[in-house]
Amino acid sequence: MQNWQMQEVLCFPAHFGTVQPGSKIKVEPNWHSEKNEDSIVVKGVYVLKGNMQFDFKEREASAHEGTFIEHVDIEKDEAYFEYAMPFSIDLPNDDIENVAVNVLKSTVDVNEAGQCVCRWDVRCDIEKKTILPEVEPVQEVKKVEVVKEEVKEEVKEVAEAILLRTNSQGVSLILSSKA
Repeated sequence: MQNWQMQEVLCFPAHFGTVQPGSKIKVEPNWHSEKNEDSIVVKGVYVLKGNMQFDFKEREASAHEGTFIEHVDIEKDEAYFEYAMPFSIDLPNDDIENVAVNVLKSTVDVNEAGQCVCRWDVRCDIEKKTILPEVEPVQEVKKVEVVKEEVKEEVKEVAEAILLRTNSQGVSLILSSKA
């Protein structure tokens, strides 16, 4: 698993004014992976979906670095936009079974120039192939049979051979016909 944080400064038309608290951006990764001999490349886009609130006080248009969001749908006091930002992640192909890219959380802040600063935390889960050790083949197991009848027969023969006798003092003597 690898984690990192992404950040993008978003610029809106000057007549919208400054981004206000309560603005929200949801970031969703759409991606696919391509596998080659040396690496796995994860390619896709982060789709930024914003519900922004502005003060609609004209501010000075200034040339700041960032991504200019030109198309914004405005309804009442909220502005909605979507923007797709491409990404590519190159991972070494070290017996990787599966890769998944997820966005954990996103936040919106306003910098001193009144621009929207969007941050999101990314988690890339990497599942490696399970390599099992080689197992030696099991040798043939010989079947062992317990012969109960033979044991019973031997016990019977011994029992018949033992005779119990009592002498004149009441002492029991065990005599056997087999010696």
